[in-house]
Amino acid sequence: KWIDIEDAPNIDIISECDAVIMGGGPLMETSYMQEVCSIFQIANKLRKNRIVFGCGVGPIHTDSIGVLIGEVLRLSTAGFLRDQASFDLMKKLAPSARLSVACDPAIGFVRRWSKRHNEHKLESNSVALLVRANTSEFAPHVSKKELANKNRISAKVICSLFSDFAEKHKYKVALLQMNAPYVGGDDRVFNRLIGYSLPKSISVNYHREYLSLEELMSYLNNASISIAMRYHGHIFSIAMGIPFVSIDYTGKEGKVSSLVNRINYSKNSIIWDELNSLKVNTLVENIIKNKEAVSNKLLKQADKLVDLLKLTYENEFNINLQKTKY
Repeated sequence: KWIDIEDAPNIDIISECDAVIMGGGPLMETSYMQEVCSIFQIANKLRKNRIVFGCGVGPIHTDSIGVLIGEVLRLSTAGFLRDQASFDLMKKLAPSARLSVACDPAIGFVRRWSKRHNEHKLESNSVALLVRANTSEFAPHVSKKELANKNRISAKVICSLFSDFAEKHKYKVALLQMNAPYVGGDDRVFNRLIGYSLPKSISVNYHREYLSLEELMSYLNNASISIAMRYHGHIFSIAMGIPFVSIDYTGKEGKVSSLVNRINYSKNSIIWDELNSLKVNTLVENIIKNKEAVSNKLLKQADKLVDLLKLTYENEFNINLQKTKY
């Protein structure tokens, strides 16, 4: 049963539930944190389980939102966060909170999918892009006009990372969207900026249609390399063993840098603010040259994170995964 979030802080609705669960992405600067906090407060009064499932924490730009997020974390009865930076911020906002640290649970889902589909094939000549326009949540001190201009510039620079290589080796480009809501923030809009900046000689598939999760993973699984800016573009590439160039738009202590540092992949990551200062970049060629070794390293890291997820599920939720198909 789907309920609008504005209607969800309702004692009659919550009383019918066994638990309330805040499940990914981050607890961050958004007006909807008021509703999320109210839901947890009502569930607390009703003595319902209150779970935070694999969320990040931040970015937070105002004290008022920080207070709401701290209250959600304090009221949680079980769960885990997806990275150490989120855990550290939780301890500042809600010192008494007892959530543990694991990783984004999506990595378990995508890793299972990848194994069922016989792992990733590296032989294809295809580059998949999982990019996005940056937004004010992650560039709060930049005006809307300046941000739009910086996004236009970043689209052209992203193209420069791989266009010469793609043209030389006849690589196809797949512009995949990981976010396509009708209310805005549609990756396909930014993808057009990318596509129009590429040489006409490069074959480009814009994927203008809505893609199901299954379709997205199937297209991505056919790529030999990806350019990942979306956080879950990183997650999917890691879990599928797809060598990728990382574009970090979230900042020094953000979710992207936290993830690439965690898997020792920062040498293949570029900071978004520094994109327009790049002159010549050989990241793609270096990654393709060592694609088998890079892929194997990513899969080992993915399996390590999945093992951590299993252990976290057992500890946090008192379940035995040996008896279940995970």
